[in-house]
Amino acid sequence: MEYYLLFKFYYYRVLHLNIIEFNINIKEEVKQQNKMIANLIGGFVAILIGTSLVGPVSSEVNTAAATNGALYNSSSWGATVLKLVPGFFALGILGIGIAVTYSSLRQAGVV
Repeated sequence: MEYYLLFKFYYYRVLHLNIIEFNINIKEEVKQQNKMIANLIGGFVAILIGTSLVGPVSSEVNTAAATNGALYNSSSWGATVLKLVPGFFALGILGIGIAVTYSSLRQAGVV
């Protein structure tokens, strides 16, 4: 009888600890999923804003580096370098997309 009670206590104790550990693991997984979703949403918002700004940045750069503008008349290489800005801006947005994808995959355990 004593062994039975001891076994019963041990069994319920182990079962209770496993349930608590299972609940803690689920809570941690939910936190990780929420963090991953928040990172994805933030990244997509940054990409959306960045891609919507590519056009205005390009038009302003073209206006500043126009062939009849003051910058082109003072230094043509400065105007040429200034025309590279929209390309590097687009590369920065591409980098944000790659970073968001990589961080999400790393948090998911794929990478």
